Amino acid sequence: TVSLSVTFKDVTSKTTDNDIPWLALTYRDDEECLMTPRGGEDTEMLLVMFDKSSSELKAYHAMLPSSARSSPAGVAAVYSSMEPLSGRDGYSAVGIVSSSGTSGKGVVASPSSEVSSVGTDVTLQFKRKMGASGVPPVMYLNYAIGNKPELGYHSSRECFSVTKFPLCRGGKGQERGGIAAPKKGMGMLRHVE
Repeated sequence: TVSLSVTFKDVTSKTTDNDIPWLALTYRDDEECLMTPRGGEDTEMLLVMFDKSSSELKAYHAMLPSSARSSPAGVAAVYSSMEPLSGRDGYSAVGIVSSSGTSGKGVVASPSSEVSSVGTDVTLQFKRKMGASGVPPVMYLNYAIGNKPELGYHSSRECFSVTKFPLCRGGKGQERGGIAAPKKGMGMLRHVE
């Protein structure tokens, strides 16, 4: 099991209502920095989205089709594949924290869905059970920050790698956290204590 805490730094809104835009984390198979693999496979992604009906930030698991590239059909396919991350097999201890006042574990209600003029930090925390091969030597990831709460084009996207997986405190030798260097728009990935 790997515990990750991913912080999207200084998230700003491009909409007049200042709602937090969608945030995504995708897994890559190798170091090539592509949103979708060259081989045409769909890509596993984790989404943090603001739900206007409940006024909450929620975490989802979805599949990004290789055909997505902002096409209406691709975006519709992502929406149809979305399921709550906390209910997804292999994921646990899902939590969202934002500097606008949210905290805790699970789906957390935000007292303010608005981002401030200086930006809001949003952290997605989760544990992911690794397959039979165990913790990989390197975990290749992308992050993206949308322009608005609804899925569509992203205002920023970067690739990064998690290269160290130290044992978490209190772990029994099977739970590891990931550490990666921060990138523009991305905070430190670290183990969750």
